[in-house]
Amino acid sequence: MNSLILSNATIVTPEETIEGSLVCEDGLIVAVEARQIRGGLDLGGAIVAAGFIDLHNDGLEGEINPRPGVGLPLDFALSNFDRRAAASGITLAFHAITFAGIAKKERTLEAAEERATAIRRMDPAKSIVEHQVLFRADVWQPEGLPLLFERAMDWDTRLVTLNDHTPGQGQYRDIDIYRAAITKWVELGSEAEASAHVEGKMAFAREHPELANETFAKIAAAVPRLGMTLGSHDDDSAERCAFMHGLGATISEFPVTVEAAQKARELGMTIVAGAPNVVRGGSHSGNVSALELVMLGFCDILVADYHAPSLLLAVQRLVEECGLALAEAMALVTRNPAAAIGRSDLGVVEPGRNATLTIVRTQAGAHWRAVGVVRGGVLRAQFEPLSAVTADDSSPDRGSEILIGAAAL
Repeated sequence: MNSLILSNATIVTPEETIEGSLVCEDGLIVAVEARQIRGGLDLGGAIVAAGFIDLHNDGLEGEINPRPGVGLPLDFALSNFDRRAAASGITLAFHAITFAGIAKKERTLEAAEERATAIRRMDPAKSIVEHQVLFRADVWQPEGLPLLFERAMDWDTRLVTLNDHTPGQGQYRDIDIYRAAITKWVELGSEAEASAHVEGKMAFAREHPELANETFAKIAAAVPRLGMTLGSHDDDSAERCAFMHGLGATISEFPVTVEAAQKARELGMTIVAGAPNVVRGGSHSGNVSALELVMLGFCDILVADYHAPSLLLAVQRLVEECGLALAEAMALVTRNPAAAIGRSDLGVVEPGRNATLTIVRTQAGAHWRAVGVVRGGVLRAQFEPLSAVTADDSSPDRGSEILIGAAAL
């Protein structure tokens, strides 16, 4: 029997926190008790929560291209991402892979297939984190859908979002913000050149509605046929949100207005916001504050988006600055994302669930930090010593533990 005991811990259950011990056997949680159990790891009061589930993470692109065009080896990039994600408390990461050709971000269909295939081939016994794919479709490139659907069928969980980054709507309703953003990706020599670029994007959308209509029709047909979970992306109005819901979307990812989020709530959609938005205190694109959505009750899930460490800091700020109960804040990165993708084995700390956990150390006046992750009842990584093992320890051999120092991250 493989067992693990975590004692002297602050254990986050669905409704409350319990000061006590958690016992895992053969990969499952078998007991949560309000007492100290000898023979395990004394965590000194550290938080034990369900492992963080990140439904949208763009980090792999940065690992491959830390500067534009670098093109580091994919296996090397995935290995580095694995460690960074774990150090942020993530135990299940969905890599956002765009099945479209977007030159400004060095995205191609060929690269999308290569990355999705490489993620599928990762050995879960050798990685710290469980890795899956968030399949991103582009409204204006229906030619990418056949390959997206084919690769999505490689997975039991088929999470898809439909994206439109045309200036003048969605994330870039404010064209000046789009203009400022685009200069980070495209070299534009003058104001006139920038204006021509923006107008060209908008004109293309006006002149080719057939492309979007083809995408909408194929997505709507594929959702029930392929068993996909569909998310909208950057809805900017109640009408847009309702339209996406009509296509089969059950997730509203990054609504950019309160109006859109309120409509998503009325329609029973799961609402996703970005953790960096919470950490910054507002959107970097000038859209609705994720913190405002949380406080209005219009946010169910926080995702890392472009910065994994923000997940934990967002939870901390919601607890310390906004008065959310720890269990309520943790649900945004554990229970709720698990429910959204039908992973009933994950996301909750209670007997019978998979023993996949995040260990968090807190300190007054300092940022909370993830210090260890457990997957399937095995301590897969620790980022600083968790405790001294008691003298009468009867827990299993810990040879499989991985101690990763900060320098390796």
